[in-house]
Amino acid sequence: MTAAGRTAKHAHLSAPLSEAERHLLTDEGIRLWNQGAWFACHEAFEALWMAETEQHRDVYKALIQMAAAMHHAERGNNTGAARLFNRACHLLQMRTTSADAAIGIDLVPALHWLQSVVHIVNEANTTTSPPPFRLKRL
Repeated sequence: MTAAGRTAKHAHLSAPLSEAERHLLTDEGIRLWNQGAWFACHEAFEALWMAETEQHRDVYKALIQMAAAMHHAERGNNTGAARLFNRACHLLQMRTTSADAAIGIDLVPALHWLQSVVHIVNEANTTTSPPPFRLKRL
């Protein structure tokens, strides 16, 4: 269950998220990312992704993939991590500049970090732990 009182799997079945719920879930996702709680972070961003109609769905999807990739990297699954980091990087590169303000997360440093991680994991023959990165609100 998320801070907004919803389960990620059923967020799309309920009424759209209010601004307050979006704010709570965004803060929760950022906090969980910064704590290294990858699975829980994935769940918080998934609730936002499922409630999003279209405009910023891919940005939330990228954040979900980043968390899942970190989960894989921590468990030594370099192939899975690399695949998800690459997908997330592609999605963040395609976002509009209005996405950052709309979702309230500073995505420019996230993209720079992600690009460096993609380079690292694509070049590594063994599991490489990505450098730390903290998500931040705008």
